[in-house]
Amino acid sequence: MNKLFPYGLLLRQVKVVMPDPGSNPGQALIRHPVQFWIPAFAGMTTLRYIIAGVIMVLFLLVIPAAVLPAAPVSVEILYMNHGPLQSTLKQIRELCGGYGKTLSVSWYDFESTEGEKFMAKKGIHEHTPLVIWIAGKTTVNVNGKEIQFVGFPTGSGPPSFQGKWTPDDLRGALDQAAGEK
Repeated sequence: MNKLFPYGLLLRQVKVVMPDPGSNPGQALIRHPVQFWIPAFAGMTTLRYIIAGVIMVLFLLVIPAAVLPAAPVSVEILYMNHGPLQSTLKQIRELCGGYGKTLSVSWYDFESTEGEKFMAKKGIHEHTPLVIWIAGKTTVNVNGKEIQFVGFPTGSGPPSFQGKWTPDDLRGALDQAAGEK
């Protein structure tokens, strides 16, 4: 046993000889030039190095994307905190609460300072009891039908403020948005 290498590992002294590219130009990069002191890479061709590098990059990019959770879908709700809308707001809160962390729900009261800033940001100037943005859009394609989440749901609230959507439409849009993320 050697005192420098107590586990019996002895290194061979190898004279490294680089291939002469002039003698055989096509063979200069075919084999690793120091095959004996890097046994894991001995005999690897350049193409194999490239393939191994591509596989490592794919693993480094794909695996974290599959393991990390997706960012939550943004749902922004501008509402008027008035009596006729309370039952609808309760339904929407219950519906959104069922999605857990897949949704990021923000509520903006029409008559609050925060709500006024939000309306200015979104360009809302008219008297609207309820507007729902899902991933930044008020209009969503649900089951092949374009649905705009503005106003009371169909069949509730004053007729002049009723939209053309139902809580089931909202559920379908949220299911679709949460499934896409």
